[in-house]
Amino acid sequence: MTSGTAASAGFADRLEQLLRAVGLRGDPDFLENADELGAIQVAQPVRSAFERMGLVGAFCPMSSLGSGSVRRVPVLYVAAAFSGNADAVHRAVWSQSVAPLLLIATENGFEIRNGFDYRKRTLWPWSELDVGLPAALASLTAAALRSSASWRDFHVPTRVDERLGRAVRALSDATVRRDRRLRDRRDLVNALVGRFLYLYVLADRGVIDQAWIDHLTVDGRPACPNVVLDERVEDGRPPPARWPAIQTWRLFDAIDEQLNGSIFPIGTTDRKRVGPETLHYIRRVLRADDAQGDQIQYGFLDVDYATIRTETISALYECFFELENGEGKKEDGAFYTPPFLVDYVVDEMDHLHPFNANSLVVDPACGSGAFLVAAFRRIVEQQRSDGHVLSAQLLHETLARCVAGFEIKQQAVNVARFSLYLTMLDYLPRFTLRDLPPTADGQRLFPKLVSRVRTQDAFNVLPWDLRRKATHVLANPPWTKVPEPSKADTYRKRIATPKNGSLVSPKDGMAEVFYWRALRDLCAPDGYVAMVLPTKSFIAPSATAFPAALSEASRILGITNLAHFRERLFANAREAATVVFATPHAPEPLDWTWRYSPKPSSQPVGRDGVPWAIVVDRGQVERFRQADLVLPGHEWFRDLMLQPLDRQLASVLSSPRNGSARSLGAFMSAASIDVRRGGSPKETGLPADMLLNTKSNHYRLRLGDLPGTEPNYVLPPELLTQVPVSFRTAFEGPMLLMSRAQSDFLPVDGPAAYSSSLLGIHFTSGILSRQDRIAALREIGAFPRTSVGRYLLALFGRLWVFDQRRFEAKDLRSLPFPYHDMQDLLTNPVTGFDDKAFTSFCRIRFGQSALFEAAVAEHHDLREGYQDGRRPADGSNPTDDDGRDAYVTVLREQIATLLPEEISVEFGDADAGSLAYRITIGGGAAPPAPRHRQQIGEEAALRLVRGSTSTIIDIIKPDVRSAWTVERAYADALAAVREIMAA
Repeated sequence: MTSGTAASAGFADRLEQLLRAVGLRGDPDFLENADELGAIQVAQPVRSAFERMGLVGAFCPMSSLGSGSVRRVPVLYVAAAFSGNADAVHRAVWSQSVAPLLLIATENGFEIRNGFDYRKRTLWPWSELDVGLPAALASLTAAALRSSASWRDFHVPTRVDERLGRAVRALSDATVRRDRRLRDRRDLVNALVGRFLYLYVLADRGVIDQAWIDHLTVDGRPACPNVVLDERVEDGRPPPARWPAIQTWRLFDAIDEQLNGSIFPIGTTDRKRVGPETLHYIRRVLRADDAQGDQIQYGFLDVDYATIRTETISALYECFFELENGEGKKEDGAFYTPPFLVDYVVDEMDHLHPFNANSLVVDPACGSGAFLVAAFRRIVEQQRSDGHVLSAQLLHETLARCVAGFEIKQQAVNVARFSLYLTMLDYLPRFTLRDLPPTADGQRLFPKLVSRVRTQDAFNVLPWDLRRKATHVLANPPWTKVPEPSKADTYRKRIATPKNGSLVSPKDGMAEVFYWRALRDLCAPDGYVAMVLPTKSFIAPSATAFPAALSEASRILGITNLAHFRERLFANAREAATVVFATPHAPEPLDWTWRYSPKPSSQPVGRDGVPWAIVVDRGQVERFRQADLVLPGHEWFRDLMLQPLDRQLASVLSSPRNGSARSLGAFMSAASIDVRRGGSPKETGLPADMLLNTKSNHYRLRLGDLPGTEPNYVLPPELLTQVPVSFRTAFEGPMLLMSRAQSDFLPVDGPAAYSSSLLGIHFTSGILSRQDRIAALREIGAFPRTSVGRYLLALFGRLWVFDQRRFEAKDLRSLPFPYHDMQDLLTNPVTGFDDKAFTSFCRIRFGQSALFEAAVAEHHDLREGYQDGRRPADGSNPTDDDGRDAYVTVLREQIATLLPEEISVEFGDADAGSLAYRITIGGGAAPPAPRHRQQIGEEAALRLVRGSTSTIIDIIKPDVRSAWTVERAYADALAAVREIMAA
């Protein structure tokens, strides 16, 4: 695809005017060719965009990596095209799904398009540039694109993988309805759809063409004389003609032979089951989007298979697996790994342990090959940057030598192999299968991958050439329970023994077992592992053996916690992920590691919260000693889920020296109060309709606590006497019923029985009068509803802050409580304060400074809105004077605490859309600080200059409220001091 080079100098002038208006011309992050990208993961797609889409430039700002390096992130493509070709450019960019924004210059004006929405387009005439910067371009300036503020109105409506997945599901459903012989053979229908899709991918990329097909023969005669690839639907052209079934199968077989393996193989018996009408129907829908009367708009024609990423094509297998297995996908624990997550993991790994031609990359749960494709691509890019000619021979040898994988599902293995072949072809442009030369010694173009990408359980006996040989292990293993019996279960039992290090517990799942399989048995002694694991493996109440063993038996290089992306990272899944980078070395006491927990406010996501990239705000990357992970009292929850200020307050508040307060658990024990979960009919001996719950037998409805309802629940005394003693005391009342989602706290005079969906707080003795017991329970129930209580839930509720659905009794007992005893509670009741006064009361009781009150208020006003992966709209609004003043106050105080020297803070200079403060430490003048180019998503850019008598630190921040919090001030102060100490 070409841009239709502008014929007039006037167009060139207008294009230059446009680039200058948005500040791209002269910006070091505006690249005018792909060679400036370096060996990043998306280098080849961007290179393809320059070659095929008429790009005049790509804005690719820098983003840090947790490991300390930097990478470029494509954000905006700028293309030149005739107006009649603009849709084709947009279609190609959307199909590629790399850059979220597209700016097209045409002879009539400029168009701003969403790179993830093929349907959305807007044209502005060139005259708009003659009166200054148009409002439409304000969010596309170089400065704005680096700031998270400019992304607040952006959204990802329909990525190409989602559109293609929906279309495939619709076509599969329609085919099953049309052909009765296939109604119980969804797998066969999916194989047919997959075969034709891969055919058209090869055709549109020029890998196969009509000449190649015409040269296919059988017994000296043309094998496919009626197969015509040009099936465009245009005015005056007849509809696509039917391909004879025998010729269709011959074509598929010829491709399989050339590719050294079959993709979606269909045997002779199954071929007889597929009629020519079904073959023609699927082909017509895929190529013409014409269902012949079905009146279904599939959307296949929107996809440009010439530019679609191989990683996206691999995702089709996930769609087929879901269609064939339904709920089996969830039970299998397999979730499609989005390309941007794969790109991030591979970029981090490449800095930690660079990929090269001697690498052996293994994925023990490779699925459809996302990590293998990414690793192979990175190795080839490294060869390219080293000056090697990417010949067919070199690519063949590299693919055969450098990647390997295991997968138990045969169809997934087929797709993984094919995806690797397609990636190899990405680096052999403008060749067809007929034109490509054979490799040395008469080998075929593609290597046989049967022994490298295997249909095999990773817990079977490993091949000798892979056992402890991998330089890199990359994986997103299944997140499910270990089947019993299974090879994985046998392996888990072996490594759970003290003799083998007690690496897992009986409750640990497949993901944890895969980690140790990779680290102990696949990874070479000097190799590296990067694995996507469920965050609950580290922070769940039952997570004990695995995180402890992880800290003691492997060298952790870095941890990226993606909990804030939950529900949006994996399609149709709520699970949160944590990526661990490690080596099999035993850790040393002084080993450093890093952790990064990206906040939604620093990520370039819009109002829908859907991510398209993972960027690293270097100000949020924390370095620490791995030995800290095994200190007494260490909690992974605090490391992964809490920000530095919250972590510090949680540590202080849980200390025995915490003012004159105590934990709620200690308070309740002294007051003869207990908390317990309800039970099932089997456990309690009660019928289900007597057990209140949070669903069909909702406790608030049955007890008349909802507007317009009357009580209709009575637990008869004769039933209560039949309840086991362990439950009877809890059910007698009075009690405080509490949903485990912490949304309701209902005092009940009792008696009442409840299920395990509820927690009940009750007295175990009758020391107090019934009236005082009810009053005390009411005050305890009021505490978590206060701003202080909500903040403490976020600091101590391990699963509550994670998904706001579960709050366990253990976490409830751990909450700091500002009361000494029952008399203190009844004398100074929670309900006797307004919210602000109660926060002050708690601050005094907890022995904290004003910073505690500021943190509580800020959590209530803003930060609570970020829990459970949410993104409050006002977090992207500009900050105000009060917010900046509070930030500066905390920043100055914290730096002064850590560095007892003379400190001054004053307003500094910054680019549009940003604000800056200059911190001067020590007397005298320091030389001027160098200009800092802000990275994308950076909430605090620090630049430091040390003089003879003073040090200057400039802190540059985007003008958004989320960047100017007291929590950020505390973190920025720590970062500034680290910069000073390291200088």
